[in-house]
Amino acid sequence: MARVLFEHVFKNYGDFEAVKDFNLEIRDKEFLVLVGPSGCGKSTTLRMIAGLESISDGKLHIGDRLVNDVAPKDRDIAMVFQNYALYPHMSVFDNMSFALKLRKVPKDEIRKSVQHTADILGIGHLLERKPRQLSGGQRQRVAMGRAIVRNPSVFLFDEPLSNLDAKLRVQMRVELSRLHQRLQTTMVYVTHDQVEAMTLADRIVVMKDGIKQQAGPPMELFHKPCNAFVAGFIGSPSMNFLTGKLQKRGETLFVCGEGFEVALGAKHAAALTEHNVDAVQIGVRPQDLSPAITSEATISSTVDVIEPMGSETFYYFNVGEAQLIGRSEGDAAVGAGQSATFGLNLDHLHLFSADGAQRLN
Repeated sequence: MARVLFEHVFKNYGDFEAVKDFNLEIRDKEFLVLVGPSGCGKSTTLRMIAGLESISDGKLHIGDRLVNDVAPKDRDIAMVFQNYALYPHMSVFDNMSFALKLRKVPKDEIRKSVQHTADILGIGHLLERKPRQLSGGQRQRVAMGRAIVRNPSVFLFDEPLSNLDAKLRVQMRVELSRLHQRLQTTMVYVTHDQVEAMTLADRIVVMKDGIKQQAGPPMELFHKPCNAFVAGFIGSPSMNFLTGKLQKRGETLFVCGEGFEVALGAKHAAALTEHNVDAVQIGVRPQDLSPAITSEATISSTVDVIEPMGSETFYYFNVGEAQLIGRSEGDAAVGAGQSATFGLNLDHLHLFSADGAQRLN
């Protein structure tokens, strides 16, 4: 069993708290992704699992063992780094087999294991080459292979795709998903790229300022973010936000702010009656803000920029001081410099407290 359990874990650097009261169970065979902006504590959390960072307070278990004071080499983990960390003077075969040689594994067993792993990763024909003779994607496969041959209980990935070009990153994401299905081993993956998080994870943990904001399956975080930070971080392009005061006119509740007023549906008005607030933050994703949507709730503005993407078009426009992004399928329905009315899909409207700290619907 290879679950990883954090119990009230802290990591301090002097007076600075990098990770604060972190509690999480990473399940056996789960692919868990830690995501967040730079400096949020995700890499520090990963390095604590690896034993490369000490724990200031709390408990960390791998399997049934408390590993706070266990050396990295004795934790039965393997880590793949952002910079590959290959030995430049060694061949691909020697890089992949190095850890097994240190364990004094028999030569025949080493050769079989390295060849099998290389074949899985599509680098079986590269075993005699040196790292300088490989592309970035091939080097990353070698780094992954070096981890796989060790057959660890837990794989740790620290932004392994960030040095690759866009097309290769997509390809390697698919390879990683296949690898997890094939190996059925616990994997913990750190990235700042929410697209990687959404496409790879069984569960995502979003972090900010060393604090776990929300943990759950990707689509749960997409559809039900617990606060405005998670809502804005998950999803590409990111969610639009408008903050305004609540006003009731007859039977209709409006959110009114600089340059806009949005009529809320009965469902949202009923949800807000449970909260004693006079101002809210509206969140709406670009696909739910479109000139193609017919709705009672609309926002009008002049389009500044359009981005035609072939199958879809994005519209950038300002409402007050807020820059919003709308979307429609196919070719542009309106050009840059033209006025447009964007309908809101009220079924997918998100409501947060005015400071963004709490979801209200």
